[in-house]
Amino acid sequence: MAFKRSRNFKMSTYGFNIFVLTVYLSVFPHRGRTFDFKVNQPRFQTVDQDGWVLISCEHTADVQNVTDIRLYSVTPSTKNIICQKGMSNCRNIFMYEQNPKKWIFFIFNIQPKDTVNTYMCEVTVTKDFFDTTKHGTPTELVAGWNLPGKNETVCSTPPPSPLNWILIGLLALLLLSSFTIILVFIRLLVTNNKKNNSSNNNNREPEHSTYVVMRTAPLTQRASPHIYYD
Repeated sequence: MAFKRSRNFKMSTYGFNIFVLTVYLSVFPHRGRTFDFKVNQPRFQTVDQDGWVLISCEHTADVQNVTDIRLYSVTPSTKNIICQKGMSNCRNIFMYEQNPKKWIFFIFNIQPKDTVNTYMCEVTVTKDFFDTTKHGTPTELVAGWNLPGKNETVCSTPPPSPLNWILIGLLALLLLSSFTIILVFIRLLVTNNKKNNSSNNNNREPEHSTYVVMRTAPLTQRASPHIYYD
């Protein structure tokens, strides 16, 4: 009789729990079911010259902890987990939690074939007893200059900003002004030198000059040959 009462009590408790859960889901159907958040990650990331890259995964969920976070290597036909929270054998990948909403994946020893794949973050959070999983837009890798085995490199130069054009214009104006001032200064020096040379030539006595004094010679009286003296 005691066993039968205990069994009936367990069944009643089990039925009561189901009843409470059913009421909870019917009264609060929106809680946990419509919970939404975003996963942000860089659209493009450049591989370093030494063959490594970092990919950040950041979520907007209003939670303190992340239930799970995964990094996938994605191809047109496959999607493989290459690192996951709590995974100890992430090959050539190191991950750390920067803050409760942001995780960083360091990927090392990247080969040319690895740049063909894209890399996608997937985050699972728990709120109101429900797990919600979201993923970001896959990140594409851009090969660096010295990536081993890469014959062609991609170099993207950002367009110059208006500030750059303003600085270039000011620099050109400064150079032109300096050049003009130098020309005026040189012209003044040449003019002054010419004036000084002309003044010196007018005041200078001619070298190796011979002075000849012209004097009138006195008339000498000569005796007349026709005068006779007794």
